Order: sequence, then C-alpha cells, then structure tokens
Amino acid sequence: MAFTWVAAAQAPLYMSGIATYVRYKRSNVDKFEIVAEDLNSVHYRTPDREIKIVRDLHYSYGRPTREWDTEWDEILFLNPGFGTFKDFNLKFLMTNQFAERTRTSKIEDFERNQFADFRKPNHPNTDGSIWIADSGGFQVHVGLVDWLDPIECVDWYNTNADIGVAIDIPASKLESYELLKATSKVQSLALDLMRPRLHKSKEFMNVVHGFDPDSHFRYLDTVHRDDIKRCGIPALTAKTFFDALYRIAYVTDELSKRGYKHAHLLGISDTRLIFPVAALVERRYPHMTITADSSSAAKASFTWGTYQWMDFDTSSRSKSWRKADLPHVPFSSVNRMLPCSCPVCSSLRYADLFARSNRIPQYLMMYHNIFELYRFIDTAAKMARTLTPAQYRDYALTQLPASDSRTAEMRNTVERCLDMVDCIMAEGPKKAAQKFSSFMGLGDMFSHLDELKYRRREGEKKEVHDGKVERLMKVAGTFAEKLKDLGKKYEVAPSK
Repeated sequence: MAFTWVAAAQAPLYMSGIATYVRYKRSNVDKFEIVAEDLNSVHYRTPDREIKIVRDLHYSYGRPTREWDTEWDEILFLNPGFGTFKDFNLKFLMTNQFAERTRTSKIEDFERNQFADFRKPNHPNTDGSIWIADSGGFQVHVGLVDWLDPIECVDWYNTNADIGVAIDIPASKLESYELLKATSKVQSLALDLMRPRLHKSKEFMNVVHGFDPDSHFRYLDTVHRDDIKRCGIPALTAKTFFDALYRIAYVTDELSKRGYKHAHLLGISDTRLIFPVAALVERRYPHMTITADSSSAAKASFTWGTYQWMDFDTSSRSKSWRKADLPHVPFSSVNRMLPCSCPVCSSLRYADLFARSNRIPQYLMMYHNIFELYRFIDTAAKMARTLTPAQYRDYALTQLPASDSRTAEMRNTVERCLDMVDCIMAEGPKKAAQKFSSFMGLGDMFSHLDELKYRRREGEKKEVHDGKVERLMKVAGTFAEKLKDLGKKYEVAPSK
C-alpha cells in the first residue's frame, strides 16, 4: 500500500461541483471579454478559446445538464460528490457529517432531496474514490455543541459516505488521564449504538486519542473492536514534529499488531513534516494504507492562495513547492499564462481568469490546489518507496523553497526529522524518542528566548486549561448518560 493525501473540507452534496467548457476558437480580441455572467456561471472570450464555467447545480449522474456536450470541444467536470475525480486518481476525499447536515438542513426539502444519497447502499461505489466522513467531534471539543446524535450520524454515513469516523470528543491536547478515560467511554458507547445500524457495504474508522504511549494504549483498549480495521490518529502537531513522528510510530506499531489495515493521520500538511512522515510510513508500514488529511486546499483558495509545485526532469534540477498569491486585479494581461499542467489550469490557460470577483474562480482554485497537493505528496511517497534513504534525503531537501527566508531552518528541521526516522527504523520508537528528547515537548521552538516565552505562556494558560478539562468532563458525563438511555431504547448492551 502507499502513503497518500486526502483532501478534507469537501462537500459531497448540494452545489459541490464546477464544470468548465472550452471551445477552441481564434478570435480578433487581444483581451478578455465577458460574454455573459451571473451568480452561477461566467462565459469568457479569449484570444484562442471561449471558456464557460458553470456551478454544477443540475445533476445527471454527476454531470451538469445545462449545456450540450456537442457544443464544446472539451468539458472538465469537477464534482467530488459524484466521483468525477476518478479520472484523476484521487482515491480518498473527506467531509464532515455535522457540517454537511447543518448546511443542507437550510435548503428546501425538494431541492435537498435532488442531491443527497449519492453513496446509498443500493448505489454501490464503482467510481474508485472513497469518501471518509468525520463525525464532528471537534465541534464538541470547542464548545459549538454538547451533543451529537449517533443514530442520525450513522444514518447519514449510510447514505453519504464509504467510511464513517467514530463519534469522539477530542481531548488529547489537554493531557488529562481522567478526561481521556471519560471520553473513551463515550466513544465506546457510541460505537455500540452505531455498529448494528451501519450498512454492511460501509466501514467504521475508529479514533485513538492520547498524549503518551500509556494514554493511547489505554484509550485503544476501551474503543477497540475486532471488526473495525481503520483508525485515525489526531493531535499529531500539538507539540513538535519530532513528537509527531514518535506518536505516529508507536501508535501505528500498536495498530498493526492489532490487525488494523489503515491508519489515518489527521491534519498533516506542513512541508517540513510531509517528507519525514512519507519516509517513515513507506519504510515501516508497507503492509498498511496510511493516509493524511488537511483542509489546506480549500482554506487557501478562499484567501486567493494557490499551491504550486514545480515538477522535475532530472535529479540536478532545482525544485520548489511554494504558496503564492495571484494578483487580485482584473485582467492585467492576456500574456500571463498559468505555469501548471493540472486539469484546471490546462483548461483555463490564462492566470487572470482566477482574479475575478465572482466566487466561481475560487472553487476552481480549490480544485487546482487539490491536484497540486496530491501530486506533490504522492510523488514524495513514491520517492520514499523507491530511493535509498540517502537519495531520498537529497530529494527532500531540493524540494524546499529556494528563496524563503526560513529555508535554512526548514532544511535543518527536515534533516533532523529524517535522522529520527532512521533511528526509529534501526532501534524503534522508544529509543529514538530518548535520543531526540532535546527536540521534543516544547512545540515548534528553536531558541532559548522562544522557550522562555513558551513557559510563561503555558503558565498563563493553566487556568484556561483547567476550565476546559472541567467543561469537557461535564460534557462527557452528560454524553454518556444520553448514550446509555439510547442503548436501553434500542436494546443495545454496552461492550465490557
């Protein structure tokens, strides 16, 4: 199996897609012309093509139906909810059932029902893409809600996902054994209610919280079920990258021993961590599927940020992966071509088409970012799989930004992290943690002054920390009582 990236914050339901229609036609204009524009579409005329971009509001097996295919030379459908990404080899996508149910509940029933149920059990998944749906437990952690109904959650999974994440209350960062004991019990009770209702064509993904080996293994003892073969590992970047590598190694080692086939690393997106993680999981867990998600593609696009990874031809060529901002100005020049070969940019060609005030270009930018991030991380995984450790180290260092003011710091961090990966492979996670203990536990710090500021800030946050623990203990207690009542209602006995 391989390490791969999962595009999170995707919407599988209402208005989740874009279609780009291209007609190759020379014109006598040397500038951009808008033929027509409204909230849901925009039609451009450029020197060498006409482009119509349409929000995917009307579905016919995932295809927009407002244009006839024969009128256009090329049509690019970008609708993640209906699997039209299958041609681009994007195996996993991720959404949040709480956010989606909240959003779609505001839509008129007759509209909503046109777009729901695309993964329903009697509609088998044949397009090759796999949807992971998060439960929304983070909303409980931050105080947006104090309750998630497990029956509503699992019913949503049955009609809108392939893999559903267990209901959990994230508490790893608070580092309280008592709180983790309470939240693991909540997760266990929720699983007891949800498992009998999950359709046989679907799967659960468990979640294991903790902040050290002891707390992780205690938590896993409580929530483990033999029939669940996928597990998420959250809060990996709560401290340093070295802590993250240690946590990935000892938790995934334990998951492998217990027969899990898939470990999902939540929220891995920093370039400095991608290369060491790819090296670790490709070398240590070739028998498992290891995925990592981030919402970077979606977040960046709505602040007009674009990810651009420069590909390579030979090992000596300088390579970089950078986040840049396209100028937010209307039509400065038709000569500003997009330096990218992804499906989105190949269709658009002109950089300034991204600079419109209409929201449609931002969705296109999101899909561009998805393609670029996937290509970048997929290539890193392939290199980790095929190169020697020394060759891979050289490859990783050449991928870092060449002109960034933090390049030296980034190179140092990546090199030390790769050293730790080598140590984990040779001596195991525990020995590696001992040898790299000076890099662990203080967050992303690189100076004595930063450490002093960190210590003072942590002291100031103690009162806030204790308040969060107290609140979540109350929430977990209320949660558990409600789950027990539901268990009696549905005659589900809690696991011992």
